[in-house]
Amino acid sequence: MLVDTYIFYADIYFVQNVIVKLGILTLTIRTLKIQMTKPVIKVVAVAIIATLLEITGLFFFPYYGLFVLFMHMILIPSMMAVLLWRQREILGKAIVCGYFYVILLNGVIEVLWNLIGNGWGYPLLVLTGNIICVLIVLYVLHRWRISKGIYPVDIHFPDIIWTVQGFYDSGNHLKDPYTGKSVHIISGKLARRLELAPEKKVCIPYQSLGNSDGLIDVYYIDEIKIKKQESVIVQKGVPLAVAEESVFAGKGYEMIINEDVW
Repeated sequence: MLVDTYIFYADIYFVQNVIVKLGILTLTIRTLKIQMTKPVIKVVAVAIIATLLEITGLFFFPYYGLFVLFMHMILIPSMMAVLLWRQREILGKAIVCGYFYVILLNGVIEVLWNLIGNGWGYPLLVLTGNIICVLIVLYVLHRWRISKGIYPVDIHFPDIIWTVQGFYDSGNHLKDPYTGKSVHIISGKLARRLELAPEKKVCIPYQSLGNSDGLIDVYYIDEIKIKKQESVIVQKGVPLAVAEESVFAGKGYEMIINEDVW
């Protein structure tokens, strides 16, 4: 067993590996724009369970190579599968993303170790490496999306706030002819996740966006917030039209922001 070969401190091993898994899961969620209820609780729970399974593996695997194989080929996919149980269509992307961030985090931690040594203690180096990676990746993702005209949009419900990526399209002139309000467009997949209330649904005439019958479903939302760099645009009583999946296929966003928003 590996615990008979190496000096093993369970508490230190547990803390530093929970930190690493928190970093991997957080970066994967933010990169793929994964939406879920109670994300903090789920991410922490999955990170703790995965680390406990990893520690258990130390008592069963006789060789380090087998242990590493277990961690990367079984533990990471399982970790993503549990976290994305209801969004299995993106599981493959999440696993690839997780592998990438494992390599990135380990690389950053190794650089810090070579620069600083063990003067800080390894758990603190792991925590610092995670913070550096998370901040850099989030900044790069934010700048890249803004350069593409993609902005974070908070969709407010009484008990939850969903954050999605919205693309500003100067060609979206859709308006509700009954209220005169500008209409934003969302994907059918997002509409299903939001569980929009049927009583707030209306139909307005339209002959594009993949709808052949000239009508498109529109749902009224209490409030949305569009974050454009340093400013936040708040809209209340907002109509969201639901377009067919083909409109958003392969895109990096789930909402098309109306040109009238600014």
